[in-house]
Amino acid sequence: MISYSFLDCLWWVSTAYLVIRMLKSRDARWWLAIGLVFGLGMMTKHLFAILIAGVVIGVLLAPARRFLRSPWLWAGAALSLFLILPNLAWQIRHGFISLEFMRWIHGRGVLIGRTASFIPEQFYFSANLAAIPVSIAGLVIRLAGGRSQKFRILAWMGVLPLALRIYLQGRAYYLAPAYPMLIAAGAVVTESWLARLSPGRSRLARIFGSVVLAAGGWPSPRSRSRSHQGARAGGMSRVTCMGNFRR
Repeated sequence: MISYSFLDCLWWVSTAYLVIRMLKSRDARWWLAIGLVFGLGMMTKHLFAILIAGVVIGVLLAPARRFLRSPWLWAGAALSLFLILPNLAWQIRHGFISLEFMRWIHGRGVLIGRTASFIPEQFYFSANLAAIPVSIAGLVIRLAGGRSQKFRILAWMGVLPLALRIYLQGRAYYLAPAYPMLIAAGAVVTESWLARLSPGRSRLARIFGSVVLAAGGWPSPRSRSRSHQGARAGGMSRVTCMGNFRR
């Protein structure tokens, strides 16, 4: 069954790609493309606003704040607002019914314990045991100074959504779209470390890493059972929820 989740991942990865292109080229015109993705992301899922908040904080607190003086940034913001304006008008007209729906869904998830294991599930549900260390390395190196300083905005795109998900008691898979950019950043760090090893040790490390990543990506019985349980519970909850709204 197709859902909005795969589009959520697409917009997260697209945002990270466009931000990196903008930072590497120093070309502020990329903000137009970023604004387009922001608008499409918000039309796909309102919780995409959490990533947008990460970008905003990253711009304010990282060297990327120089773009605040560029008209292209504000043009991109205007484009994203233009795209979501019809939906925003509909929400205002109907009393922000989508927020009420999300509040109900979230309250139900907290009540039945679906949000209780947010951190543990990152290791086997949203990502895997092999990918998490690489992701952490990517996050840390982007927060550090030096040559990675100009890409610090990417760290905020990971840190802020994580902090908000924990504070708001979100589901574990909500953070899954953040891992591709963090794994990519961590892979750069890993490659730099491997380059300093001797050819023999580097080859062994690469083989070992490939095996670990392949093994870590194999779904565990627990993650499969959680998926089946989630599908069954999700189907029942949708029926119950629709019944409540029809009343």
